[in-house]
Amino acid sequence: MKRLATASLFVAIILTGRAPLRAAAPDDPDSRVLRIERWLKAVLHHSPGAPDAEVVEISSWSSRELDLFQIDQGVFVRLMRDPRLSSFQTSAKERECLDCFAARRDTTQARLLEAPQRIRYTDEQIHRLKVLACAAAGSLTDLECVRVKAAREIDPELERLAALAEASKKRGDDNYLLRRAALLHTDVAMVTAGSLRPIESGTPGDGNPVRVQMIDGRQTDIGIGETHWVIGRALLDGVRPGHDPMVELWYRATAAWMQREQQYNTTHLQRAREMFPDDADIAFLSGTQSETYAGAAIQSFIKGAVLPTGLVIKLGAEGSELKSAETFLQRAVKLNPDFAEARVRLGHVLVARGKPEEAAANLRAAGTTGGDPLLQYFAAMFLGAAEEALGRRGEARNAYEGAAALFPTAQSPRLALSALAAGRGDRSGAVAAMNVVFEIPDAADRYDPWWQYLMAQGRNADELLEQLRKPFREAQP
Repeated sequence: MKRLATASLFVAIILTGRAPLRAAAPDDPDSRVLRIERWLKAVLHHSPGAPDAEVVEISSWSSRELDLFQIDQGVFVRLMRDPRLSSFQTSAKERECLDCFAARRDTTQARLLEAPQRIRYTDEQIHRLKVLACAAAGSLTDLECVRVKAAREIDPELERLAALAEASKKRGDDNYLLRRAALLHTDVAMVTAGSLRPIESGTPGDGNPVRVQMIDGRQTDIGIGETHWVIGRALLDGVRPGHDPMVELWYRATAAWMQREQQYNTTHLQRAREMFPDDADIAFLSGTQSETYAGAAIQSFIKGAVLPTGLVIKLGAEGSELKSAETFLQRAVKLNPDFAEARVRLGHVLVARGKPEEAAANLRAAGTTGGDPLLQYFAAMFLGAAEEALGRRGEARNAYEGAAALFPTAQSPRLALSALAAGRGDRSGAVAAMNVVFEIPDAADRYDPWWQYLMAQGRNADELLEQLRKPFREAQP
């Protein structure tokens, strides 16, 4: 057996490049300040994991509202950390966010797409943002917040938010809003995972990553669909101090969910590795994603993709992705030598890379794979492939038969046994192996774990997400 064939696949891939722009006048800043206030109250009331009214409201925001919200939210978080923000202290009537935008370039054609822009706030708008920031940070008694009389200008809901944020600070965690807001946008991202915004909607500044959807290697849609993941990462980037356990768990849980749902996101895992380079689970999920990218479905898509001008698929050829998968999975095993599933996946990749001896060693080192029948099945199948590549037909047959015993209705080990028999000229043995499959009366009963191989690494996503959300639900106001 070489490499097992893939089942049907739905996948969304992040592209490099930026969406084309269109001219648009800046929206009314007053409405944008009000949007920040509504967002704060949504964060306060949202129950993590629930498709509640807050998720519905945020998911209903238009493309333009989301684009502008990202800008205002970035300013707002900076004000939470320092309400005396110096970049707003100008002598003009209108205060400016001088670094909200940067010029964007098409690096392929080296041409300027849009000049730098500035978003302006009036004194009154800045004042209101400071009041809201004081409440969100739980800093109503701080000198600057007292100076702007923040406590007098908030309603009971914001008073409640301020009290919860202050209580969190007293417990040593100055990140109450950032954590809860990230969970809200996580839930919105999951609910809207299949929805794409038209590329021509653009953004007023640096744009959003573009996502491609495909089925069985065929492109089915393209558009902007990553905004809430971008917001979630930006919020958690602000959590201090660094290497925060909740943030680390967030990346593990969300990356597992993405791979279970086949919503692959290279940027997400890249940021996870930057923040947590010694996390074995993140290295493992990085490896399984590269392993998937090396598969026939995505490689077929890369060759026939039709993309707007200036967009590039930042994925490698099969050999390159397999090499990356090997590197990441070896890293996971190095960080956690008892990581049986990482060894099983590494074994599969090594077989595909023509390294059957190394593959067999890792698959044997995986041992009983913790008693998990699914992993035992995969390990047996890959060990059979490694032994077959090494010319040890007897050992290969034993491994395939072991896989068949674990899942008697699975077709893959029978196909492998049939091919093995045919390879040595045993026609009757090849037919006998296939007859076992043909004798199963109902096709629905022919369950084969291989059909879930591309998603199996994310099978613990719900458990991880519950672990992530539970403390915040228990502390729900």
